[in-house]
Amino acid sequence: MYQTPFKIKAEAIQLISDIAELQALCGGKGEKPASYRSLLREYLPEKFRQGYGTGRLPFLMQDLLGWVDKAPDHILIKGCELLYELETNQPFEADNGVIGRKCLLALLGTWNPVFLTLPIEDAVEAVHGQYRYALRASSDAGNSGDFITFVLNLILSELKKCGKPGKVAAPKAAGEAVPRDPINDPIKTDLINDLINVLRENPAATYDALAAQLGVSPATVKRRLADL
Repeated sequence: MYQTPFKIKAEAIQLISDIAELQALCGGKGEKPASYRSLLREYLPEKFRQGYGTGRLPFLMQDLLGWVDKAPDHILIKGCELLYELETNQPFEADNGVIGRKCLLALLGTWNPVFLTLPIEDAVEAVHGQYRYALRASSDAGNSGDFITFVLNLILSELKKCGKPGKVAAPKAAGEAVPRDPINDPIKTDLINDLINVLRENPAATYDALAAQLGVSPATVKRRLADL
């Protein structure tokens, strides 16, 4: 049986209330989102990480997914906890964080499709250092509460950008250029600094190795290297 390692803070409860209120104003219509289980299915079981001590990974995942499906906790809590477990346990060979964030949005998409429009990967890139710090702090404390609160703040921040009340922001057309913000340019984010530090230690690191160490996708690593 999966044992939840979190203690929800008062701040998190308020964030859930704020997100619930805002998502109702943002509306949201669209196709039924893919289930988070369908997103995971392509990684199970052949892509489980191999090595010493990994034999329990299938059982841990089974217990975790059973908890997500049946627990009475709010869907925001369950989605954030699923992301936390994938980030900390690293059950797959690669892309655990990316997979976890896709599952988070898929879960929230069953609540309101507006969540499927949130650029969660870009949001994480912009605060990458803080994201990893919250993850490490929660892991060291054996309590995912801080990480859950951090992700809830991130979701609320992105949800505020969804558009006017009752209207979901339209996605940009394929190939449409996104203007850079001269103040909050991605080049100046913590992710770039982390990437540079890793490359200093291991200049021969591959895209996949860099992505695994930084908790982002190989495509993200390529984009950020192109910005340098």
